[in-house]
Amino acid sequence: MSLTVVHLRWDGVAPEQFEQLRQALPDGASKPTGCLLRQRRLQGRAVLATEVWSNEELARAFLADLPQVLGPVAAGEPQVVVFALHEAFAAGYGLTPAQVRATMTGAAPPVVIPAPRPPQTEPVAAAPGSAGPG
Repeated sequence: MSLTVVHLRWDGVAPEQFEQLRQALPDGASKPTGCLLRQRRLQGRAVLATEVWSNEELARAFLADLPQVLGPVAAGEPQVVVFALHEAFAAGYGLTPAQVRATMTGAAPPVVIPAPRPPQTEPVAAAPGSAGPG
């Protein structure tokens, strides 16, 4: 149960191509369902994009459709890095962990929270060579 982060990088991109990429990969309210964050920036002649998805299935589906989405943009195929981010970070995107789990298509394993340990009732012995209470 985790969020999925996708990093994309295109090298050798002209400013006009960057504008085409921005239009082909909209942000704000136009982001695809399940895309919690989409940022793109032009750094020199490289476009660096970061996306956060509510689950891996939606992120993988986006990546599978990326060639069709970017068809008219002649920026080439991006370098792609995908990794998981624990659902505890969902709060940064306005979601609770339960909302992230609700987007999962498979059966999620139960969350197990261990019971607290009982308080220690025996006094703790002083370490050898240390001064005891006194």
